[in-house]
Amino acid sequence: LEDEVTIIQSTPKDSDIIYLLQLLDVCREKKVALVIPYFGYARQDKIFKTGEPMTARAIASALNPLLGENGRIYTVNIHARSVLSHFHCPAENLDATPLLAERVRTLGLNDPVIISPDKGAVAMAKNAASHLGAQCDYLEKTRLSGTDVSMTPKEIDVIGRDVVVFD
Repeated sequence: LEDEVTIIQSTPKDSDIIYLLQLLDVCREKKVALVIPYFGYARQDKIFKTGEPMTARAIASALNPLLGENGRIYTVNIHARSVLSHFHCPAENLDATPLLAERVRTLGLNDPVIISPDKGAVAMAKNAASHLGAQCDYLEKTRLSGTDVSMTPKEIDVIGRDVVVFD
């Protein structure tokens, strides 16, 4: 219908958010379904130090007035589902893991092992491994600061195998 529109826009860079705000402004009088395949600011979903912004909330707050109550948000494998609570319109997270696993299946990999870079993505990696009938494990991640992390490999037998990282 003329008064309904779907916008698909990832937000890995600040300029992408500006483009999205401009698109939403043009569609101000329409019912908008917004699909954000990669919500680049969803990882800042908590305040770690006094004075830091909760960027995921800030971006959602900027989008809310342009979406209105009739809008709808769809994210894809968002970092933290809690981010969806910052939207004033209905918001849903879609899981692309089965589709990604099927794509991995077509690559002709040698005895693949599915790895999650940390415990936060273990569910996604396990889901993919289940679809592929593959082994799954994760790396130990320790956050040293807001920007630095330490990754410690576990004892995973990957010799001669293809490794696929799901995050």
